[in-house]
Formats: sequence, structure tokens, C-alpha cells
Amino acid sequence: MADIDDAELLESLLSFVQTETLTRRQIILATDIARDLGVDGDDAHEFICRFADQFKVDMSEFDFDMYFGGEGFDLVGLIKSLVVGRSTKAPMTVELLFRAAKQGRWPRHSVA
Repeated sequence: MADIDDAELLESLLSFVQTETLTRRQIILATDIARDLGVDGDDAHEFICRFADQFKVDMSEFDFDMYFGGEGFDLVGLIKSLVVGRSTKAPMTVELLFRAAKQGRWPRHSVA
């Protein structure tokens, strides 16, 4: 997506997130796809695949489990969140998606 400027890319990404997540909330760079918009499991997998396709992002460095949980009940994840007191997943922010779309590849070991 190197043929458009940052403002156009960001506008396109914000629109994509809004449409794909069916949210009425305002989407900003700090919006977390899982925590703020509730995208997880199979929905997250579909979201990431559509993101990669639409923005032509090489996802070979992407680690799904770093950002999202699996589909259904996750007993281990529940116990970890109770013991630690918060989610153990890294935030999947719009800013991270923007950087990946701008670079055309998922950043190695990235955390927003």
C-alpha cells in the first residue's frame, strides 16, 4: 500500500476496522481489537486474514496466540487471568495494524 499517503492509509484502515467489527464506537489508534471491540477466536482469525488481504501485508511473522484467544472456553486462560489479574495477551491496536499496513509486513515480535 505504498502508493497512498499515511492519511489515506489511516482513513482506509479506520474504515476497515469499523466495517469488519460492526462497531459504532469511535476507532482511534489506541483502540484494541480484542479488548475494546471484542474480536477474538475465529472472528479474530477472519479479521486478520481480511486485513492481510486488503492491505497486502505479509503475515509470516504474525503470532495469533500472542494477541488473541481461541474459540470457546479457555480454562487455562481463565485461571491465568484470575491469578495474574489481567489478560496475558498483547494488545492488538489499530496503531499496530497501521504500522504493518504501512510496511507491508507484520513487524517481528511486535507489541504496540
